[in-house]
Amino acid sequence: MFCKPYYLLHHDQVSAIKSPVGDNTVIGIKLNTNLSEILHVFHIVSNINYTDRFCLCVNLALITDQAAIEAILSFFFFQNYDKPLGIPQLLVQYEENAIYNDFIELFSKSAALQGFNQINVVCVNPDKSVCALLSADKLLDIRTVYQRCLDQLPLKVDINLYISVFGLKDIIELNIALEEEESLYKQQNLNGYRLAEEYKKLVDCVNQLELINKAAKQEIDNQYTFNQILKSGSHAVYLQNYYDNEYEILPLWYKQLGHIIKVLTGKRSLRSLFDNNITKYEN
Repeated sequence: MFCKPYYLLHHDQVSAIKSPVGDNTVIGIKLNTNLSEILHVFHIVSNINYTDRFCLCVNLALITDQAAIEAILSFFFFQNYDKPLGIPQLLVQYEENAIYNDFIELFSKSAALQGFNQINVVCVNPDKSVCALLSADKLLDIRTVYQRCLDQLPLKVDINLYISVFGLKDIIELNIALEEEESLYKQQNLNGYRLAEEYKKLVDCVNQLELINKAAKQEIDNQYTFNQILKSGSHAVYLQNYYDNEYEILPLWYKQLGHIIKVLTGKRSLRSLFDNNITKYEN
């Protein structure tokens, strides 16, 4: 299915969803962001056999303190937390832009300290937002919105719908409705649908390669940092400085004379002067 539905569910209903609800489905857990509530939900997600992808949806007007923000960040470490292109996604609702701006500034700083240099924050207000929040009790509206999204194929193959639901029953019914709309579109636009499928495969492949490239760059950075740490010790710095300032500046003839002296004193084999494949130093 081209659609990636985000089903926003009150946190009290999370424990009732123990079976998978769809391969391309994300459960959005709605929080009021007081610390005790966040910790309660964290405990639920940690202890149930929860395999579906999920993310958090927080009301910014109810953000209380730094501890609450750090508790929200702890969810990003779950393996099944929604991370498109490796970037954690957080859904937010707010009324005033000032609240949003203050939250982003504080949240970004805290996230960076935990190693998350990028966070994808998506506003899902019922109105005035690009990602409008739909409601499960308006099935006809949802079908109409998805029809319009399908009409954009194959130019747009990543379709996100944000739908507020009241329980598992709504999720099952909505998945069936979305699949019906996509099946109908396929029947009416078979060539366009197949082209969109191939294009989506290419997009997914490119995204996967970007993740691999990102991981490789991170590993290189880690190795560089590790080497810098090793060199930062006083003994290592002393040896490096000695090599750079004492040995490396010696003339070539002096170094070659030193190798000959090693041969004469039995510390190096004669053949090693002429063949690099021979062991240079005697045991």
